[in-house]
Amino acid sequence: MSLESSLRHRFGFDSFRAGQEEAIQSLLNKQHTLAIMPTGAGKSLIYQFAALHFEGLTLVISPLIASDAETGGTWAGATETLKNSWVPVFVLDHDHMPEGNKLLLQKGALAFPHPFKDKPAQLPNWMEREAASLPLQQPIQPGLF
Repeated sequence: MSLESSLRHRFGFDSFRAGQEEAIQSLLNKQHTLAIMPTGAGKSLIYQFAALHFEGLTLVISPLIASDAETGGTWAGATETLKNSWVPVFVLDHDHMPEGNKLLLQKGALAFPHPFKDKPAQLPNWMEREAASLPLQQPIQPGLF
């Protein structure tokens, strides 16, 4: 089944938003993938595609959050993920971060320094080290393909 067919069959969408298909394909190719997208751009779909495809495998897909407090899909997705311990949740940590980020840190999210001071190539290793102490559970979901 193609990505487009899976998108229609599993999620009811006719087309991907900008950047989604590329990020999903990169994950399916088992590549380190960094997708920086604004609120509402469809990051959750990327996580869901990957979680369904990699059922039973250890795969860390970490959302990097900047969220208003207790509102919107980003907040809902982050709190659900924290509650179920599916993947580490990183929130942007800086002097002017939104109130939602502060609350997510209190709920167990990990701080992501902004700006990130290491070289970009160090990002996957940094995230793995930061998340190493978290107990994670695999979501129970049907296979995608």
